[in-house]
Amino acid sequence: MRACPICRNTNPDRFPAGEEPSNLLRCRRCRAAYWETGWDETQVATHYSHYYSADGVRYDPLTQRRYLSLLDRFERHLPVGRLLDIGCGAGHFLAVAESRGWKAVGMEVSRSALEMLTRLKQENRLHFAILNKPHELAGLPDGCFQVVTLFEVLEHLENPLDILQQAYRVLSPGGILYLTTPNFNSLSRFLLGRRWRVIDEEHRCLLTPRALVWALNNVGFHPHQTLTKNLDIPEMISKGLRKKNAKHPTAADSASQRFRQTVEENRWLKGLKGTANAALNIFRCGDTIEVLALK
Repeated sequence: MRACPICRNTNPDRFPAGEEPSNLLRCRRCRAAYWETGWDETQVATHYSHYYSADGVRYDPLTQRRYLSLLDRFERHLPVGRLLDIGCGAGHFLAVAESRGWKAVGMEVSRSALEMLTRLKQENRLHFAILNKPHELAGLPDGCFQVVTLFEVLEHLENPLDILQQAYRVLSPGGILYLTTPNFNSLSRFLLGRRWRVIDEEHRCLLTPRALVWALNNVGFHPHQTLTKNLDIPEMISKGLRKKNAKHPTAADSASQRFRQTVEENRWLKGLKGTANAALNIFRCGDTIEVLALK
């Protein structure tokens, strides 16, 4: 069996038949989950060549508010400087960061996303740089960024430690790493099992808070804040009522986005969400792990 991509333990567990896909392994030491067989470069390139579409990367005021709030957090720790967004997708966070005075650079390997990035730059007269090859990241000088972000990226990688090591290298002393990734210990996974849409072969390594903190410490980061948050209520209701294993990502994404919008626009629901997230964090069972770490 493959060694764990996080802690290199060579003695994982295999999920019992019927609980999770039979070729999904679980590390006994750090509790990360990963697939028994890895993807090669050709599989990765084929899968992500048409990964993004205009419908799949809608940008709305809710997302912009989230980005602005996140930049506020960064700027409480350090002055505006250089920022690298690894796995930058269609580039919306880069655009918001640039509008705040950050000198932004995006890293993206998907051909469909690169087309959107180029169009976004041209239409909005933006200046952020784009890296589209792994060797371009490796060629960056040490300590050249104050912030590195990875929004929902680690789960797509066979070896998340590699990108964390690169992030550590290019950050200046005292720099910030901010990342989000699905939580394999989430309440959604316990309730939905293999029907949880996160359990998909494109997600090569699924982490727990314990595994992620282990990885960050191993690379040299100092986790400043680690929490779990959010539940995808529309997905839980929809798939809780269905016994089949079919997944409808587009419909699920739309329903989830509408639900988030409704919550943010209702003061009572927003307060309830805050209380729920506090409980999810206490028990470390939210759908998303969010980390702000310092070099």
